[in-house]
Amino acid sequence: MGDYLGVESLRFSRDGSRLLLREGQQVAVVDVASGDEVLLGAPSPEGDGPLHAFAGFEDEAWLVAGEPPVLFRFALPGGAPRGEPVVLEGVGAGGRLLVAPAGPPAAIWSGAARCELTREGAGLRVEGLPAHGFAAPIEAGSRVVLRDGTL
Repeated sequence: MGDYLGVESLRFSRDGSRLLLREGQQVAVVDVASGDEVLLGAPSPEGDGPLHAFAGFEDEAWLVAGEPPVLFRFALPGGAPRGEPVVLEGVGAGGRLLVAPAGPPAAIWSGAARCELTREGAGLRVEGLPAHGFAAPIEAGSRVVLRDGTL
């Protein structure tokens, strides 16, 4: 991937130490200080299909791919798979990972069936969220909700 000419989207990890670049169904994670790069993609048949979303944390990267959408976690640096893949309910098209800016790695999956995803130890806690309104994470278990024009 090295030349990044086909990059479709990019974002920094939450702490700014890594740049994540999406090209097709893969994400390159580049260490900002060293330039070291690791290439990530959905590692199993459950992830066959489109890459819907990706996010970077201090020591972990998350990718959501496939139909139904499946969350894959990878250790950083290195890119080794971490934990079991988690099937997210609903259809992945249009879904996003809204990353919590503080606390342990956490995000809200805004797909057809919304949920909050929080790393707890080596595992991942998945909590369903109401389908109505808009929710933005602050940290694990804490969010701002906009519903019918009211916060």
